[in-house]
Amino acid sequence: MGTSSLEPNLDARIGSSTYLISHLLDATARRVPDRPAVRCNGEELSYRQLDLFVGQLAAALVANGVGPGDRVGVHLHMSIETLVAVHGILRAGAAFVPLDVLSPVPVLARIVDDCGIVAMVTNTNRTASAIDLAESCPGLDLVIGLADSLGVRNGGDAAVKVVSWPEVRELDAIGPVKVLADDLAYVMYTSGSTGEPKGIMHTHRSGLSYAELSADLYDVTDEDRLANFAPLHFDISTFAFFVGPATGACVVLLSEPYLKMPASLCAHLVDEACTILYTVPSMYMQMLGRGGAAGLDYRSVRWLKFGGELLPPAAASELLKVFPNATFSNVYGPAEVNQCTSYNFDSPPSLDAEIPIGTAWGNTDVRVVGPDGHEIEGATTGELVVRTATMMQGYWNRPDLDAAVFDRTISPGGLTNRWFRTGDLVEIDNDGTLTFLGRRDHQIKVRGHRLELESVESALGSLPKVVHAVAGIRQSGSGDDELVAAVVLEDDCAVDVPEYRRRLAERLAPYAIPTSIDQVEDFPRTPSGKIDRRTTRLMLNQETPSE
Repeated sequence: MGTSSLEPNLDARIGSSTYLISHLLDATARRVPDRPAVRCNGEELSYRQLDLFVGQLAAALVANGVGPGDRVGVHLHMSIETLVAVHGILRAGAAFVPLDVLSPVPVLARIVDDCGIVAMVTNTNRTASAIDLAESCPGLDLVIGLADSLGVRNGGDAAVKVVSWPEVRELDAIGPVKVLADDLAYVMYTSGSTGEPKGIMHTHRSGLSYAELSADLYDVTDEDRLANFAPLHFDISTFAFFVGPATGACVVLLSEPYLKMPASLCAHLVDEACTILYTVPSMYMQMLGRGGAAGLDYRSVRWLKFGGELLPPAAASELLKVFPNATFSNVYGPAEVNQCTSYNFDSPPSLDAEIPIGTAWGNTDVRVVGPDGHEIEGATTGELVVRTATMMQGYWNRPDLDAAVFDRTISPGGLTNRWFRTGDLVEIDNDGTLTFLGRRDHQIKVRGHRLELESVESALGSLPKVVHAVAGIRQSGSGDDELVAAVVLEDDCAVDVPEYRRRLAERLAPYAIPTSIDQVEDFPRTPSGKIDRRTTRLMLNQETPSE
């Protein structure tokens, strides 16, 4: 059910001998050496120049004892060095681990210790946090990117070795160190529902499969310019970081100042003639509102990808007017599988229904299962499980989590297949098109009825002037749980609770209509820019009920 017939197009973009992510840049630099590879804040490197820089960083890592299987942290604001760090670490045979520059040092120290990170790539504007991390983490022996020796020990007896970027640029470049397709390529830490970091392990095979399938589905070529909005610790970043070198496309890295100023961001995307955009719906909403996107010429954009959050159908219709030549792609896939489905459209979606998450892409199968784990046939609802080439190896040092999310089936011939339980509830129609309903662990019980908070948020998001909505539960004065919500509205609009409740009654059962709908200026955000629903729901639970 849901298997796509699309197969990876292994043409000149990705050679048949490519089986590692670290082969991508090496091959592309030989094929199109003078094409622009990366741009950031007006700085540009060609593929020849990027390949040289990456080879020099790999040489620095190898010369200082980093080898296959080692984990290397990347602690950088978005810059050209960030792309160099990712591919330099992979070329050295090691695995990269993104370290969020906005996270407190104690949080990063837990990741460094948990993952056994032996080296870190950074730059001089992170000197203070690099020193704090080195002093806190006994296993951290090497820091690349600082100007001077740290003068500290790594939480133990060993002195921390420091190599500056100018010293890196003096080295002779090396080619990819030999590792195998099933070896570790990167570990992406996510807080999950508990707030405790957990490491998602991806191999070269899963990362390369993602690059191949993306390049094929979106027909990416060396004429494209891929705008990267996401920080490295957000899995959306892997699209530009892997697909760019796979195809020869130019990666346009958007630094934090642009992301904080939507008007400047919108103008910058036009100036850079970006052809493929990929970010969370919240960013597009900011571009529509405070960015003045409607007055700019976006005819160069041919794909507008979004994921990680729900995009209200009304907002999609407005975006279609701004990006007249773009096909829109609603991308679905937890970080554990990168991407597994998409729904592509170039005409206004229905305003009365959620935008589907679509069908499975290449080398992927999906199933909808019931509570007993068995597949449910026909148009129905249930939990989505996925088997795909882009799936993670597992969670770092967490066999308990692996046991909870992986199901195994035996295929004809006795082969064992692994399926990832997404924890997401979906509806599948007779054509195999999937629509996201909510999280299995976000089911709540209100007045004896079970419902998904996301279904309430979807209905709220369809209301006039609503930009974002979050639903939660709050204990009433009588001790019962009641359904409540908060909304962010378009500028200069005020919530009309009676009208909203009347409209919700047309879509929701009476028990699914919030008892209160409060207007807020904005919601808390995660470091990747998504709405922090966990924090928001805690706030809703703690607030005094509205009169």
